[in-house]
Amino acid sequence: MSDGVQRALDATEDGDVVYLPRGTHHVTTSVVIPSGRSLVGAGPQVTTVALAKGADCHVFTNADQDHGNENIAVRGLAIHGNMCGQHRPSQHQGLLFACGGYFRHVVNLVVEHVVARSIRQTALHATACSRVQLTDVRTDQAGWSGIGATGTSDLVLQSVLVTNAGLDTVHSGIHINGGKSIYVEAAVETCTGNGIMLDSRFSPLSDVVVEATARRSRQGIALIGGHKHRLSHVLVSGDYSANVASGVFLSNCDSVFIVDSTIDGNGSAGITLQGKTPSRHCVVARSTVTGSPVLVDERNGNRIAHHTPATTLTALPPVTAPLVAT
Repeated sequence: MSDGVQRALDATEDGDVVYLPRGTHHVTTSVVIPSGRSLVGAGPQVTTVALAKGADCHVFTNADQDHGNENIAVRGLAIHGNMCGQHRPSQHQGLLFACGGYFRHVVNLVVEHVVARSIRQTALHATACSRVQLTDVRTDQAGWSGIGATGTSDLVLQSVLVTNAGLDTVHSGIHINGGKSIYVEAAVETCTGNGIMLDSRFSPLSDVVVEATARRSRQGIALIGGHKHRLSHVLVSGDYSANVASGVFLSNCDSVFIVDSTIDGNGSAGITLQGKTPSRHCVVARSTVTGSPVLVDERNGNRIAHHTPATTLTALPPVTAPLVAT
């Protein structure tokens, strides 16, 4: 079971690579990765690490979650979490127990060419990490989020695809809570929560660039500032269409720039601004907002600071009652 993968890792030294051959490697306990190690499969189509039913644990973690690790890489494999077979242990008091990969206090973390499917909680989650790069990553069927990050800075998501997230309870496809210097290049499709959620309830969040497509979720992208920590300096571009509520949702934010975006056919509004503390310096430029009952919903004194002339706002045509013969 998991002993073979773990024994191989335990026998390595700093800087070594463990290669996983083709086939399915079943694990019954978390695979714990020390500093300076790389775990490399033959490709996600042919190498799978699968969590056994009733394991009730993360598939991958780092070795020292209290003091931290560095220089960890996972490449070229699929993670199968057997989500329906994982149940919270009765003695477990924490929230997180069955992620595909849960990494804490890691500096220099790389996840590349990886597919994560059927994960009970979040497919890949980084807490209090720095210099994290997720490249060519796909997640499908996650009980919580596809990608999660809490208090993580210098985070790069590139060529990321998240589908069918929030199956266990309402969660966003990509959820980033606190951090600085973050780049998100992703596509998100079909989530019970927001396609992409940026929030600062855990810690301040700033200096974020998002170039994404987020469709068929609650909000396409939601930026929510906390009561203690502001959310500021975010550049958003992409396609935020066909969502249940708003394409772009802003609350308690400063200096948010929505540029080169298509926001079409959302259920309640194209762009929504709200919050007890008015959002400041929010700009829409070179964007098209069409096909929603309300194009820009400005609540509680919140206002878009500026629409550039190149921004197109087109409302749905009014509904005309049919003629009834008498």
